[in-house]
Amino acid sequence: MQRPLPSVERGDCSAFESRYRSKRPVILPCTIPENIEELLQAEDASLQEVDVLVSLDNRRFLKHELTRTVRTSLREGIRTALSPTQTPTGFERRYLRQYLDSSAPASWVRAFEPCLGFLQETVSGVEFSRKNVGVWCSSGGSETPLHFDLCHGLLVQLRGEKTFTLAPPSDTPYMYWDHPKHQQTTSQNKTTSPIDLPLWLRGDPSQRQQFPDTEYCAFSVAHLKPGDALYTPPGWWHAVSSDSASGSVSLLAPWDPKEDEETLPFNVLSV
Repeated sequence: MQRPLPSVERGDCSAFESRYRSKRPVILPCTIPENIEELLQAEDASLQEVDVLVSLDNRRFLKHELTRTVRTSLREGIRTALSPTQTPTGFERRYLRQYLDSSAPASWVRAFEPCLGFLQETVSGVEFSRKNVGVWCSSGGSETPLHFDLCHGLLVQLRGEKTFTLAPPSDTPYMYWDHPKHQQTTSQNKTTSPIDLPLWLRGDPSQRQQFPDTEYCAFSVAHLKPGDALYTPPGWWHAVSSDSASGSVSLLAPWDPKEDEETLPFNVLSV
């Protein structure tokens, strides 16, 4: 029987540097724009073109793996991601990203300044690059497979709900990361696990048989609602699901570790 997973701590922004940075995930409160729906439908959002990822198995996304790409306007891409197209086999789940650089709608850049200001105040000594800060839109039921990032990340939930299932870098031996078959099939992405975590957590017999040691992982879960900002340190394993039927919109602000930062996890250093 699956044990309930402990929840990620909700913390105080003023304690971020001393208690959480480079140490463990935390959920922080963040002020977000009140007019998210208007921003998503803004007239200037029709001027940009974006790549929209369409899931090949109608469930999983990981950059350009497991997907095909459709090129369309930002506003149309948002519409089809948040209101998926009906196909003979069901709804076609989609995912898209728009960076807040010079290609972003001017209305978005203005609206997200307070949110970015909060992130800047929370994380000392870091200047967030607009070319790396992105708004992500995903269909309900979309999943990002189990992986870890080489950078720090603050993800702010803007619309809908998301669930992160996380495990510390010390659990890497139970992730079958160095499994020979996995190494052969993931030559383009060195930071993923072959475990289909949602199926594994649901007790799928095939997944449990292939990856029995995963039961030793110290998984925790973060349920995000609008206004929640999740910090994920480098090397922390995580799988993500978009829980709301009407889709999810998030803002992700990553930043690279500094040379004088605390020792990075061995899985990050091994990539």
